[in-house]
Amino acid sequence: MTEGKGKDVLQVFKSFLEGHGDSPDQVSDFTIDISSAFIAGIEEHFPEARITFDKLLVCKLMNEALDEVRRMEQIENRGLKKTRFIWLRNPENLTNCVCQDSCRPGVLHASS
Repeated sequence: MTEGKGKDVLQVFKSFLEGHGDSPDQVSDFTIDISSAFIAGIEEHFPEARITFDKLLVCKLMNEALDEVRRMEQIENRGLKKTRFIWLRNPENLTNCVCQDSCRPGVLHASS
């Protein structure tokens, strides 16, 4: 394990491998957080390696972007107010509302 968060960490890792008689070319994959420093270091020192990003972080960033767009759009389209959690659900988990006093017909709601 090499400590640090910069591009130079990958140079240290490459030197470690070479110092132990291993070829950096044997490294085929990296799974990393989205970090421009790590990406640059991998591309420079391990050019043949594939990069995989952490799935949970990708989902988090996607959800944040979706929420930002929803917030901007609800300024002009009031129908988007109070829909945040609907956007986070799988479509198959949504049901049409059976109209009650507190909702409008045809509004989608998360099913229980």
